[in-house]
Amino acid sequence: MEKNYIFKLQYNPEKDRLFNSFYVMSHFLEAQEKSSNLILSILDTNSVAYQQLDFIQKGSLIVKIYDILKSLNDDEIRNKGWIYIGREVIIAAKNAIIEYISKKEEINNKIDIENIKDAIIENAKPKTPADQTLLLESAGNGVIASYVDISLEPYKKLSQTQEIFYTNPDGKTTKINKSCSFNASSVEEDLSFVETINNIQLILLVKKPDYIGESQWDFQMVSGGNAYQLQGKILNKEWLEGFQNNDLSYKDMPLPKDALRVIADLKIVKKSEKDKNPKVTCQIHQILGVLKGFANEESISKTSNFLQLLDKNNG
Repeated sequence: MEKNYIFKLQYNPEKDRLFNSFYVMSHFLEAQEKSSNLILSILDTNSVAYQQLDFIQKGSLIVKIYDILKSLNDDEIRNKGWIYIGREVIIAAKNAIIEYISKKEEINNKIDIENIKDAIIENAKPKTPADQTLLLESAGNGVIASYVDISLEPYKKLSQTQEIFYTNPDGKTTKINKSCSFNASSVEEDLSFVETINNIQLILLVKKPDYIGESQWDFQMVSGGNAYQLQGKILNKEWLEGFQNNDLSYKDMPLPKDALRVIADLKIVKKSEKDKNPKVTCQIHQILGVLKGFANEESISKTSNFLQLLDKNNG
């Protein structure tokens, strides 16, 4: 038996015109179509990011999934289960929003939208190495915000006595009233987040070493064509003692403009995309270990593109 989504509109015939009720419902259905197209369009942006990765070539599995997803509407995506294979950020985020709404008895305040953030971070976060996270997460918040804004636009046309009831195929009903009115900018702010990625391998260009070993090192990291100035304290005591006692080889003896491959905790701060120059800002929380050093000439060539800095063989 085919499962359907059911939308019902409740109104007061003494206060509300019947025409207005149909008007709201027609706009609601139109908004669903617009938001579906909007969500799928972000795959164009993500496809470019995917193809920048060394291990993803044209014709690979993830690019094929992108092509398939782009040609499917939302119901086909859900029915065919492609979302569980591809895990595209925005498709997953959209379904996280739908899942959140379907579990709510009533949506009528800003806190409800703010709580969507946790669902998005949990369900829409790329299940991929952290270097991809830096590329992909910068593309999504504006689209998610626009999706929410378009989807909620019809509710703004409701009168105070009108309500819409949304029933999913499992029979769960959510009541939405006129108070459910938000704008894209407020949703976008709610979706900004800070995330720490633990035990990630990075190659950091040394700007200023800490020769005493009691304070922060100054580093530079390159990602997506942007250079980030970072500071971090090296907690690897054995390596620090060798560095301070000149027991390390020249390649492991970092000077300014040399580089270190390290294991670190990286904090990612996602800024709102309404900024003129939206970007992901990063900072090192702590450096747990030093794996290898690179002398000046080699480190400069390696820091030209952050994706190439990661040693895929861990060697």
